Amino acid sequence: MRFSLIFNVAKKELNSDIRRRFIAFIKTAFENHDEAVFKTYYNDKDAIEKPYTFSVYFGPSRFTKDRIFLENNRIYLTFSTIDAEIGIHFFNAALGMRGQEFYLEKGNSMTLETIQLVKEKPITSSHVVFKTLSPILIRNHIKEDNKDWYYYAEDEGSLAILKNSMMCQAVNYFGSVAEKDMEELVITPKDTKKLVINHYQVFVTGNVGTFELQGKPYLLEYFYKAGISSKKSEGFGMVDLIREEVR
Repeated sequence: MRFSLIFNVAKKELNSDIRRRFIAFIKTAFENHDEAVFKTYYNDKDAIEKPYTFSVYFGPSRFTKDRIFLENNRIYLTFSTIDAEIGIHFFNAALGMRGQEFYLEKGNSMTLETIQLVKEKPITSSHVVFKTLSPILIRNHIKEDNKDWYYYAEDEGSLAILKNSMMCQAVNYFGSVAEKDMEELVITPKDTKKLVINHYQVFVTGNVGTFELQGKPYLLEYFYKAGISSKKSEGFGMVDLIREEVR
């Protein structure tokens, strides 16, 4: 399920580390709506895999390292999930937040004005082209020193790291039955660019552009609806279906 939300912001100048406020908005919406649903996905800040992603669009804007300058007072959020139950909960939770002023930073706030269902595109083939709506993170987490390294899609070895991250996602959702199908998945970056993003006051490397994926349709549908790779529930890895390749 996919939803489009439109917010009105009090001031046109924003902190570039804005995703954290939309994460807070979604968490607050779920917590106010249903405590059981909230605890399922945000239990004591555990690293719980969440079957959703989102992207934020600012319209015509100017970006600096620390600030975003909007031309108008609108921000657009798109929320997507593979789980219909979560989708229904999110829609009702967001409705409960409509019209309420939500704090962004000192002197600024946003108010949800509208929310509507977006028609999804069916995937029936085994070869698709996705366009990023929010940057895809290729992250290698080093457990020994608890550090993260982020890569550009053109870096050597980056696609193996990306595929491993996607493997973990798919197996977590579908079970071990998805392992063989994920091994056969082919990922080809097309027209990608490196983008540096301020996220919780850490600058990370993201990838925007188009990606070709070849694999089982159920996996392609999953990545279309749930997002791709790391931190997808924090506003990364959301894609739109550009076309299906029929061969």
